[in-house]
Amino acid sequence: KIRACAYQILSLIMDLSNQGFMDDGTMDQQAHLHLVTLMMHIEDEDQACRQASKECLSRCGTFFGNHGHPECKGRLDAIFAREHMLPTNKTRFDEFANEFCYMWVLDFPGRVNDLLVSTVNFFQSPHEPLRAAAVVICGYMLKHLPSEDFNRANVDQVAQALIGMLNPSREKSANVRTKAARAIGMLKEI
Repeated sequence: KIRACAYQILSLIMDLSNQGFMDDGTMDQQAHLHLVTLMMHIEDEDQACRQASKECLSRCGTFFGNHGHPECKGRLDAIFAREHMLPTNKTRFDEFANEFCYMWVLDFPGRVNDLLVSTVNFFQSPHEPLRAAAVVICGYMLKHLPSEDFNRANVDQVAQALIGMLNPSREKSANVRTKAARAIGMLKEI
């Protein structure tokens, strides 16, 4: 319940920023800081938290669209206009992750490493849905990352972390291990 309230407050702050009442530099920093957490909590077990994180992520998307590359706004609008991205609907997380990571790599290449590092931190979450979401995001981010950016994005460390998620003594959830195997499988597409 506390997480849902926090995301609702952040949504209100993002609304103020999107209306021009907040400093863009501060909001840019806050939006990037909370982005990964919002993405992971789309898969939270608590419905109120899922809804609040989707609403806030959509508002962050509006902010990024207004302050990113011109093409970014159209891609973000398309992602958040999908039926499954409505706050009350069940998210097709793989579809969302694929589209969002593609957009992120294209429009924010200098922020890919930050997103990957923050996402890998969720591998330690006590909540299985958040660990599962984290491995999915990492897989799609690596899939869309151009090979010339591998060193800058520490792909070796992310791949090692994904491999670690396959170990049943470390990761008890078969669902998370399966998603980690799929994420590693995306590396062959590179």
